[in-house]
Formats: sequence, C-alpha cells, structure tokens
Amino acid sequence: MTTLGSASADPGEVATGRLEVGETRDGSPVGLPVAVVNGARDGKTLYLQAASDGDELNGVGVVNRVVPRLDPADLAGTVLVVGIVNYHAFQIAEHRNPIDDTKMNRAYPGDENGTSSERIAHATFQAATRADLVLDLHQGSTSRMIDEVRVRCGTRHRLHRDCLELAKTFGCGYVLDQKGPDGQLARAGPDDRERVHTRAVGGALYKGSTSGGVGVFAGDVRSFGVAVGPILGRRSTAGIRRQRSSRRRAERV
Repeated sequence: MTTLGSASADPGEVATGRLEVGETRDGSPVGLPVAVVNGARDGKTLYLQAASDGDELNGVGVVNRVVPRLDPADLAGTVLVVGIVNYHAFQIAEHRNPIDDTKMNRAYPGDENGTSSERIAHATFQAATRADLVLDLHQGSTSRMIDEVRVRCGTRHRLHRDCLELAKTFGCGYVLDQKGPDGQLARAGPDDRERVHTRAVGGALYKGSTSGGVGVFAGDVRSFGVAVGPILGRRSTAGIRRQRSSRRRAERV
C-alpha cells in the first residue's frame, strides 16, 4: 500500500485525501488535496504538484484532467499528486502566501516547525523525495508566457545532464537551463537525488496551455519509464474513487 497524507491505495487502486500542513488561527487543520495512483505493476515513482504560486491555475487544470484519466490497471509505477500547494494564496488568488508574505517556491526544503510556507514546503518536499522524478507545474502568473521547461540545478550538478535530457522530452521547444535561486524545489530536489523539472504551462490568457500540458505530461512520464496507458481519451472526471470498492477517499517561477 502507498500512502500520501490520508490517501492510501493498494496496487491497482486510486485514492484521494488530504495532506495536513498546519492549522488556521482558530485551530482548524489545513490540508492540501492529494491523490495516489498506485499502478498494478511495479515501476518508478512520479511526484506531481501544482499551484505552488496561488494565482497559477494552469497546473491545476492539468492535474484535474490527468489524474481522473490515469487507470492504475495500465500503470507500471506510482503517481503521487499534490493538486494545490500554496493553499492560503490559492483561496484569494494571490501569488504569495498571505499568512507570512512568502513565495512558496523560495521556501524549500522547508521546516516542519517553521512559518506557514516553510511547513507546507517541508510536507510537500517529503513527498517529493519519495519520487524518482518530480514535475512542478507553474505558469506566467497572470501575464502571457511561452510554454517552457526549466532546469534549475546548475550545469555543474551531478544530475544536470539527466535533468536536461529529460527536459527535452517535453517537446515544447523551449528549455531554460539556468541555476535557480535558493529555495526553489527545482534546486533543492536534485540535491536530494531526485530529478526535478519546473514546467511553465504558458500564461493566463491561453487556454491551449492546459491542453498542451496534459499531452506533454504523458510524453514525459513515458519517456522516463513510468508506463501509463492513454490519458487523452474520453473518460469521466466526475471523481476519483478507489477502484475496488468505488468508495471515495475522501514574483515568478
């Protein structure tokens, strides 16, 4: 069985749940929406996250289209998903976490006992470090932006060549190969052995960026070795249920 937060799935199952990352001022728990797609066959693990910046919705659109169409019966490996990372900023459509005025993608690897953003970064980083490949979905905030992939570990990093070659498999035509600032998931992740790509899924004014992101996701994970079946066909997205029981579980990039 594979577990992420309150979502647990046996091989051949899908489950959704929440990953607790702190509490509100009145003591109510704050949980990020998560999903586990546990393939029927053994394979590598992919971690996928979106909305690290609260006003970047294209990645959420990709997650909403991809996850319900992933059939664990056709999957070799495991997909771990955090659908909305910057929970507080997402609620008010802001880029930064309003609780501590922090850009989430500058808080990694985080701190379990730190600020709101550091706690969220810590929880999601712990999930990411379980994976062989990490995809961090971004966009050009509320402005226009080309579709691109960013390799942020730096040219001298021991995983640079692997990250760059995998970035090319996206096929979007643009790869930014430049060492990123401290605190980025794409900087912290490779230091912990997994390969991390920041995927900028266009800007806010072009709906084709989300559709393109779905196709690119499929191509990239297949090239990495996470074997998935077709995910672009017609399949209900009404909800994600456990396959056996049909019960619900319940500033810039």
